[in-house]
Amino acid sequence: MAPKLVIDLETIPASETAHLWTPPPDRENPFAPVHAHKIVVLGWAKIYPDKPLHSYGVLTAPLLNEEQILRQLNKLIASFNQKDSSVLSCDLVTFNGREFDLPVIVHRAFHYGIDLSWYYQPRGTRYRFTTDDHFDIFDFLSDHGALRRGTGQDKFCKLMGLPGKLDTDGGQVSAMWENGEHEKVANYCLQDVLQLAFIYHRVQLIRGMYSLEHYRQQIRMTLQSLEQEENEDIQKIVSNINHELLLLEK
Repeated sequence: MAPKLVIDLETIPASETAHLWTPPPDRENPFAPVHAHKIVVLGWAKIYPDKPLHSYGVLTAPLLNEEQILRQLNKLIASFNQKDSSVLSCDLVTFNGREFDLPVIVHRAFHYGIDLSWYYQPRGTRYRFTTDDHFDIFDFLSDHGALRRGTGQDKFCKLMGLPGKLDTDGGQVSAMWENGEHEKVANYCLQDVLQLAFIYHRVQLIRGMYSLEHYRQQIRMTLQSLEQEENEDIQKIVSNINHELLLLEK
């Protein structure tokens, strides 16, 4: 089984073409089209078969500019094969990444002229009906578009005993960033990507890739990794978990 790279973006509507988009006046926190987005944070987590939460972190402005974030993503992908970023030696894991995260990465890489061979050369990164190369968990759980509304990542978190969204949601990110709350946005992204790692393991259970005992082992090892963290926002996840529901021990 290939290792996994879980990724999640936080963006603001501030690209070079954002001025071409007019937000609908009758909608609160309207979501901009892909071309208008600029990446401010990229959260990531590595999953290996023998270590369900190998490492994790955020690539974030203002420490890095957007071009540097994208180039660091290429380095993360290259780290799985110790060679270069043109070969995808891991499976990407996203939540709605086929519709949002990866198209945004493509648009921004197009702007900077950054090599995305890892995206264009493997078949699975862009082929919808596979979990190889790119596993879009939302697309998979929604039966590839049969269900498109009403069940986001937050709902799946709560269904399995995770806290999901705590004191922030995606609709607040742009205003928070404008207000200078950059660290808060980065920690929100990290919370999302870590909980998505848990969701990945649950999906592996329900689709028959894990036995119940192997699932519990993966979850316990992931919990042990997070319990050692001093980051307050990570500890908010740990302290708000329903362990019985998460571990299916009722």
